[in-house]
Parts: sequence; C-alpha cells; structure tokens
Amino acid sequence: MREGFQYSCGPRRPLVKVMAAAFLLLVLPGIVRAEFVKKVIKDESGEHGYTVFLPEAYSAGKKWPVILFLHGAGERGHDNQRQLTIGLAPAIQKRQASFPFVAVFPQCEDTSTRYLTGWLAGSPDANRALKILDQVESEYSIDTSRRILTGWSMGGFGTWSIAAATPTKWQAILPLAGGGAELAEKLVNIPIWAFHGSDDAAIRPSQSRRTIAALRSAGAEPRYTEISGGQHDITHIVYDNDTVIQWMLDPKGNHPRALALRVPISDATVDNSPFIPALELEGAATIRLGNTMLDALAMSIPDQLSKELLQGSLADIYDGTVVEGRQFQITFGSISYSADLRRVRLNAYTKDRLNVQIGVQNAILRIGGTSVIGQDHSASTGPIDVVIGHRDPVWLSFDVTPYIENRKLRLKLVGTRFDIPYDNWYVTAPAGVSVRGFGMTREKVSQGLVEGLYGNKARIEQEVRGLVPSLVTAMEEKLQLDQANSMISSFWPLPVYSPRVRIWPQDVSTDDAGVSVVLGVTAAAVTPESAPDKPSRQVVTDVTAEGVNKTTDLQVSVAPNILKGLTSLLVAADVAKINVLDIPDASFAGFADRSALTKAFPELATLGPEAEISSDLHLAKPIAIGDNRNRDGIQFQAPGLLFTVATREGGTSAAWKPFARIEFTVNQGTVTALERVDNETRALQLKWEGEPEVSVETRFADGYQPANDTVNRDVLVKLFRDSWKRWIGQGPASQTIIPDIDLGLTQLRLSNVSWKSPALSVTFSPPGVKLTNSSKEDLVYETKGPFSGWGGPYTLEPGKSHEYPIAYPLIYRRRIDGQYVEYALAPGSHSEFRIPQAGGAPRLFKAREGLDVGNVNATTSESSEKGDTKTDSKSADSSTEKSESSSSDKN
Repeated sequence: MREGFQYSCGPRRPLVKVMAAAFLLLVLPGIVRAEFVKKVIKDESGEHGYTVFLPEAYSAGKKWPVILFLHGAGERGHDNQRQLTIGLAPAIQKRQASFPFVAVFPQCEDTSTRYLTGWLAGSPDANRALKILDQVESEYSIDTSRRILTGWSMGGFGTWSIAAATPTKWQAILPLAGGGAELAEKLVNIPIWAFHGSDDAAIRPSQSRRTIAALRSAGAEPRYTEISGGQHDITHIVYDNDTVIQWMLDPKGNHPRALALRVPISDATVDNSPFIPALELEGAATIRLGNTMLDALAMSIPDQLSKELLQGSLADIYDGTVVEGRQFQITFGSISYSADLRRVRLNAYTKDRLNVQIGVQNAILRIGGTSVIGQDHSASTGPIDVVIGHRDPVWLSFDVTPYIENRKLRLKLVGTRFDIPYDNWYVTAPAGVSVRGFGMTREKVSQGLVEGLYGNKARIEQEVRGLVPSLVTAMEEKLQLDQANSMISSFWPLPVYSPRVRIWPQDVSTDDAGVSVVLGVTAAAVTPESAPDKPSRQVVTDVTAEGVNKTTDLQVSVAPNILKGLTSLLVAADVAKINVLDIPDASFAGFADRSALTKAFPELATLGPEAEISSDLHLAKPIAIGDNRNRDGIQFQAPGLLFTVATREGGTSAAWKPFARIEFTVNQGTVTALERVDNETRALQLKWEGEPEVSVETRFADGYQPANDTVNRDVLVKLFRDSWKRWIGQGPASQTIIPDIDLGLTQLRLSNVSWKSPALSVTFSPPGVKLTNSSKEDLVYETKGPFSGWGGPYTLEPGKSHEYPIAYPLIYRRRIDGQYVEYALAPGSHSEFRIPQAGGAPRLFKAREGLDVGNVNATTSESSEKGDTKTDSKSADSSTEKSESSSSDKN
C-alpha cells in the first residue's frame, strides 16, 4: 500500500480506526459506559425496586469498590426513583464519567414509620437493603473488602445502626446528619468520617457531637467535620468533594489534612425530582439594583466578560471612488476586530434609561485584504490595521430600557454614541501592495487607501455602533436571577420540606438612582402525586416596580406571607407531619408520654399497664404572617398545629388505634436581626420574641368511645407552651448565613436587615477596607484603586482605624528603608499594623477577630483614568507570620 493512501469506511473514518473499534468490542465485551441501572429483588413479600450505578468502563475483569447509600425520610416510597433525587446520586451525576465506585440505592418502602427508625438494623427495609447488596455482589464484580456504608438524615441514623450490627462487613462508614452515641462500643474498629451542618434545625449537630465523643471515649479515632453554615441537607457539599471521595477509596491508608467546609454563597441543594409548577405567587419579592451596586458590578465586568465578545469578524465593505476621472470599486474583505476591555460603567440616570459605557483600548480593525478595480487599472493589498484607543480608552456609550417579555428580563436599545477622538487613532499603511495599469503606483494606492480610511472615520464609527445589538443580547443572557431562588427559600421557618421555587421578573422600572424589579415566585408541587393540572395563582402584595424603595445599594425584599401559600402546598400534600419523638431534642416528647397525657385525658388511665402512646404532629392549616404587636418585627400565626394521638396494646404486632385529635393555634412574635458571624460573614436572623399566644381545640378520634370523656384543656395548653418554649429556645426561628457577594473584582456585604410590612428587606453595601494601627508609632501610607492614581500620604495614629467605604480592592503602599512595599487589600478585609509575635518592626497582618477600635473614615478617588499601573502586589493576608486557627474538622 502506498504511503499516504488509505481506504475509508464512511466520511473521514479511516479503516484502521474502524478495525480498532471492532477489536475493542471483541476483546472488551464487559466494558460499559457509566449508567444508573434499574433492578428488582424478589422476596416473600413481593418485588422491590432498587438502582445500581455502574462506573465508566466497568468490566468484570476488575474488582470494584461498592457504596451502599441510605436515603432520607422524604425519599421513601415504591417508585425506585425518589432515592436518586437527593444525596449521593446527584453528586455522582455531576462527575459520572470519573466516579470510581459501584453504588447501590435501595428504597425504604415503609412510609408510616418514624423518620429516624426507617433504616435501623433489624427493620424490614434495613434487612432488605443488605440482601440487595448481596444480590449486587453476586451479579457484578465487587471487591467485598471495600464496602462503604453511607447515608443521610434517616439514612445517617441507619448507617450508625447497621454498621454497629454488622461491624466486620464495612471497610468504612460515612454518616451524614445522623447519630448513635449508644452504639459507640460496637464501632471502635471501623474507620469513620461523620458530617453534620452547624445550623441543622431538623437533626441537631449535638447528635453527631455526642456520638463522636462516645466513640473517642471508647478508644476509637473517628473523623468529624461540621460544615459551617450548613443546614440539614449537606449531601451536595460532602458527596461532591474530592477529598471525601479519595478517603472512601482508601479509608485506612488515606489520612487527609483537616477539612474545613462551609456553605458557599452560590450554594444550592441539588434536587433531581421533577419541578411541576403548583403555585404562582405574584408580588412575592423585589430586587433593587441601585447605582452603587451597578457601579460595583460594572467594575468587575472586564474580568468576567468573555474575550470572544470583543473579537469577531465583519462583512465585506464595498465602496467606490473617482480618481483623475476614473471610476474605481473598492472592496475591503476579511475584516476582523479585537479590543482590550479597559472598564465598564453602568448608571441609571432617568426614567426608563440605563446607560452603559464600555471603555476599550487598542481596538484593532484589521482589513485582511483590499481590492481596487477600475476599467484598465487594478490593485490589491495585504492587511491594513485601523487602531483605535492607543493612547487612552475610547468610550462606546449606549442607552437601554429594561423591560419584561415572557417572564424574561430584556433590554431595548434606544440610543448609541461612539466618537473616535482625532488624536487617538491611526491607520497603518497596507502591506504587500500590487498594481496593474499605467500610472498606478504602490505609493499612490497605499496613500489613497490610508487617506480614504481617515476620511471614512464616520463609517468606521458606524460599524462599531453596529456591534452594540450583539452586546445587548449578550447582556440579556447574563441577566439571570437564579441566585435569588435560594434567598427566597432562606425565609423558610420549618426544619424540613424546604420549598423548591423559581423566580421570574414581573415588573421593572428604572429611575435616576437605579433599577427596581418585582418578582413572582413559582413553587413546585411537593410530590408528583400532589401536583395540580395547572398551578393556582395568589397575589401576595400589589407592589409595583415604581413603588420599590429607591436605595442606591442592592436590596432584596421578600414578603414573608409567601409562607401562607407555600405551606398550603404541604397541607394539601399531607406530608407536613412528624412523630413527636423525631422532633429535635425531644422538645415535644411529652405528647407521647403516657403520664403527661393522662393528666389531660383521664381516659388513658383505663388502658392496661403495657399500653403504648404514639403522637404525630401535623401542619393542618397554612402558616400566616402579620405584624409583631409588641415590637417592630414579624408575627408567625400557626392556626393548625394538630397532634394525632394513637394507642396500642398487645405489643408491636398490634395495630395502632386512633385516640384523640388536639389542635393548637399559636401566635409567636419575632424580631429581625443582623448578626456578625466573623470579620467577613454576616447572618440574617429571625429571633423568637415574647410569650406565645396559645389556644386549643380537642376531641376524641372518630369511632373512639371513651369511658371517661373528660379533657383538661389547661393541662394541654401548658404542655404545649412548655414544649414550644423548649423548641424555640434551641435557636432562632431562621438563620441564614450570608457571605459577601463576590462579583469578581468587587464585593458587596450584608449591611442592614429591616421589616416594614409587608416585606422583610436585606441590604448589601460596599464592605469597605479597614486599616487598624495596633502599634505605638504612626502608620504613614498611600493608596490607589484599580483605575486611579496614588493618593496620600495618609497618617494613621496608634489605636486608630481608617475605613474606606469601597467595593473594590485597595492598593496600599508605604516606604520602608527608601523602598515602597505594596499590598492589595481585598474589599471587606480588615488589616492590622502591629508588631509580629516574634518581635521586630511593625508590619501589616490580617486583623485578629474581634479587633475594634476608633474609626476615621477615609476616601479614595476613582475619577482618574491615568496612572493605573500593574503591580506585583502581595495580599495583606499573605504575611509570613502565621496565626492560630481552629478547624471544624476534628481528628
């Protein structure tokens, strides 16, 4: 066969590639692509579905490690699908091609059992899960010495329980949001890494803390990571972590450094269940994008904008001219453009007008080839460059009007301005000129084209202005409000069943201080079975965009009465219920205590001594919101907290018999608060306030005939009031950790929380840069911003602070021994000038937590466009002196 000659099978597919593919299919028949496989196990009670994940390139020629995952209470059922919607499966899907385990997903089918007992060792579902694992190991190539048991919430408790019952079966366990301190003695020889969210209100982190403490007392060495700011569902943070995955691959030999996890600002729980709209809430929230916020956003755009947006090509340009009485047709072809984005400015300046200014430098319009054709003469040239902004930025300015179309925020282009200063552009002579015809010289062609382009400055400006529509389209694509979804969900007061919502713009208005947007909210059905044929509609508030507070900062306002609509979905789906023994820290355990309930229902004394009591708490009516009558805050109104009490005699084989229904109405006040978590993190809190107002209605269950129908309602009210106080005493009604909003170059920080009916508002402002002098000598320094020249020198006296109310990094320098030392101080940072612990001259360090001294406001100028030089700056946090730090990951 000749060199370079080859047969092909189909277009662009050489025969050798086809043969290679066939060979692989022949010799590696067991290799599969990563996939989730639906399976069935049969036993004496029937068929039961489960799912197996097979990793990429799975084959029987290799033994694979295996994970058994136990889901939470909300995923119980018989559909063999819900157990894949939250937890390990979504994390696998994010890295499906590289996840190195076979994973097994059984489903707990008992939907009536207590939340915390569904997977406990010895239960039917726990026994079935182990049989499913056995079946997987018989059908697939599994390394039985590398079994990992993990679970979350109900599955976290099951992980502790099953591992204690079968300790030699597992290479390691990874329980999330669970507990099992009483099992510690049986778990001392198993590698353990437990996780819990620090703000978990459904299962308190004290459950994991007590278990870890018991294990260490028993001689074990478990790992424990408490995720700062983590709520109940931390599965997406843990299971999608590279360090965690590597530890599961080798839990005995892999000893990673302490892992300190916290919830990122963009945190969003991954939920793969279908989003079926069930409820639309109009006027649910507003967002105010004030000019201060727009300026901070604009300063970050150059670092965020794709360079491709400032590169591209243009259609050929055709022109004509007459030279010495001769007609010539000129074609400028292969035109491309590129530019360096220097700065962007955004400013709302009047009604329905948002101005966008884009400053570019070294913009090059390259004409790849030019042809000049006349009757007897012609010429052609190589590239010609039109260079714009080689001295200073050239500004492209355009106005847009924000509007809404099909629940999308759009921008209507209403005016464009672009003028090239005569002293800030030039045209290069063409390269490679060739001519044909008498009297046609290269010099004349070159000079004529250059002069012609200079004369066509208006045409070039027009071509640049023609690029604006594509820029506006690109801006529209960036106008996503997805992050506000988590903000809406953060107002949810219940520890479970956090709603899944999607927001959409409803109304928009622009004024001379910013842009206001009214948001609607669509809530998903709690379960597919409870989904309506079409979503219902509720008007939460009648606020308009023009009526939104005209702050210049970023402000997000939510009408808390959205809870009424959202909790109505839970009521309709009949899922908002929990056994009182599953409520954190046994706050309401008295409603399952026979002696306590007998004081209210003497009828219980007629039951045998072995009788058992079970009590479930239901949300029977939606939660409403009003004004706190005593202070400036929110009044939670829960008109239907229903306890259903059942009794059982004859042991676990006997059926539960409905006994009574006890329905409470509770009004409880809250006040809003802005909490400072640390130097760089803030939290929004709703704090319980005052005494609860409680009333009760009760009756015996339908069909129950009491021998003694006496009911002591005062006893029930006291029992509930005491239980309620224990529950609210465990923490605030709601706490949402809100880190700084990182826009790239700039940042914004939560600065204010306020309640003014009907909305709860949070405001974000520039976090500023703070300098504190903790030394005994004056600190003399200079500063500059990203687009300004140096300012100062400034003198900071001992014991004083300077604060710069800015959203961008501050470049700081001071002269030491005749030379400047520079640092880049990040927005939101607090730096301290002090003597190092080892002694010596004072230096700049990250400020110690809690440091607070007198402040002196300072300012910097950002008006100058000159003098902006690049510096090889250090961060104030990168000093060689190390400070002591503590980690939530305890070994």
